[in-house]
Parts: sequence; structure tokens; C-alpha cells
Amino acid sequence: MRLGLHNTPLFLAGQTPSAFSERLYRRGRELIEVHGLRFSELVWDADEVLWDWAMSGARLFGKAPLAIFGNLGHREWIAVRPGMLELLWGMRHASIELGHDPDMRIWTSGYPWRLWEIFRKVKGFRELLGRVDALHPTTHPLVFTRPDYVAVVKGLLERDLREPLLSRFTAAARETIHRQLDVKPHDSGFKIPEIAVLAGREAFAGAKILIDDAGRNVRWFLSAGRSAVHVKSVTPRIAFGTIPNSAWHPTRFLRDVRSPVVSAIADALEALAKDTTPRVLKAVLKPDHEPVRDDGPPHVVPVFIDVPSHVLWSQWIHPMRELEQAFTKVRKRRV
Repeated sequence: MRLGLHNTPLFLAGQTPSAFSERLYRRGRELIEVHGLRFSELVWDADEVLWDWAMSGARLFGKAPLAIFGNLGHREWIAVRPGMLELLWGMRHASIELGHDPDMRIWTSGYPWRLWEIFRKVKGFRELLGRVDALHPTTHPLVFTRPDYVAVVKGLLERDLREPLLSRFTAAARETIHRQLDVKPHDSGFKIPEIAVLAGREAFAGAKILIDDAGRNVRWFLSAGRSAVHVKSVTPRIAFGTIPNSAWHPTRFLRDVRSPVVSAIADALEALAKDTTPRVLKAVLKPDHEPVRDDGPPHVVPVFIDVPSHVLWSQWIHPMRELEQAFTKVRKRRV
């Protein structure tokens, strides 16, 4: 039986697929069936790729007195990029029918509690990872997060200890790892598959293309001999640009997102499938003033998550502080 959009979690509840949804779903299938892409060879960033997000400036300033005493709990609003889930499910279904690995790989600089809370609120992402028996927030074999990065890199700070572990990798990958870890290991955006493999995430070993919004991340992937899609988008800022991902009206900012950037991501992936020479292609968010077709991206419905302060400290702040402290000790011994 041929799978369709009606077989996805998006529409199993009886929702009628739109022309836009069908179009993006077909694009996902075509990338696998026609252009020969492998879903398992892609690594997806989360924020500003799979979804947009924003915090309320008014709430942040209102909670400033609590932050002084270490209470960093806050609310975030999340809006999935229009067409993203349809594209991904098209790729998954085509992979299943062809007998390929149909599971998605996600590598985020964020922390696991937040990722899985978003998955709980937004139906359709968690199921893309398959491996229902492995759906644990901190140990899923197809998910790599900030604490995972810190755990493996702490053991790689000493070059003498690192070199034997890197011997099985390519010269380009070894050079990239040495260059970064010798200078600035405390950047959890450092994404190349070898780091994930050393952390026991063997599913990332065959990764060939990274889809990410950070320029430095895609450059690292390229330097290690692979390709990337650089997703260019706009994130809100307030207080003269000093507070990123914040808006006075976050739901308004997210609700009216009608970006065709998912189509641009699909176009970039098609180009990389046709020409496997390592390179970076841009997927650009078009200006808001461009006309949108009647069957174009719909208005999105944001959801919110409330991040507890203790989670932010334990999964975001403390791990990186520990890595920075360990690196400082290593650097002092070098002098």
C-alpha cells in the first residue's frame, strides 16, 4: 500500500490536507524517490530550521527581579515552519517504501527537556524519529543535544588523549576537530558527525548534509568534507537588538509567519542530491512584503512551553560551565 499524507499524525485526526500541504509532502517524496536523497544522511538543526520561536519582552522584564536571584524560568512560544512536517513525512514515507532507513536525525545546541517538551506539544515530530522503545529525553540514539556534546568533548580536551580516538576518521575531520577543540571547545554548535559517533551515536556516522541556520555550523560541516544547507531567516530582537528571540508581541510575530523557506530548503537538498561535491547552499527567507499565493503557506498557530528554572540551570548553564572550567585547566597546563 502506498502511503500518503493522510497516513501521517498530522491528518489522522480527520484534518483535510490543503493544496499547500500536499505540495510539500510530494516534494519530500520526490527528494527520495526521484533525486536519490537518503533521509538518514541528513542532520537537522531545530530552532530557526524546524520551527521559529520567541519570548515575550514584557514577561522577561517583568521577571528580571527573579532572575537576579537565579530564577530563570520563562515562557517560549513555538511555531513550526509551514510545510516542514509535510516535507519530512514525505521523505519518511518514501524511505519506508524503498526499504531505506526512514528515521530523522536531529542535532540541536539546545537541551533535551526543551526539545521533548516541544515534541509533546507539536504532534508529528517525535514519530519521525521511529525507535519508540528508545524515546528517552536524554539518550535517544537519533538525537544529539548540548549535554551530549559537553559529555564527549570533556574527554577530548587533551590532544594526546584525543588523537588515538580520532585515528579512524578522515584527515579533514581530524584537522577540523583539532582546530576547534584546541581553541574553543565550549561552543556546542560545533557539529560534525565524528563528535556524535564518539558519543556513541553511531546513527550519525553516515551523515552527509547538515540543515542549520548558523553560518559557523555549516562551515564546520563543509571543512570536514560534507555539505550543508544554510537556512537564512529573521529572528526578533528587542532592547536595541541585545535580547535575541524576543518580541513585545511574540504570538503576533509567529502567528503571521508565511515563509516559503521550506520550499527553498527542498530546492537546496535537490541540488545537493544531484551534485555530491561538498558545498553549502543557502535557503533564504523571502521578505514579508512578497505576495503569497492563495494556496501558499498558511498562518501558523504558536504553542507555548514553560521552561522551569532548574532545567535551564542543569541542562543549559551548568554543562557548559563545567566544560569551560575543564578547558581552562587544560590551557593553564599548556602554558
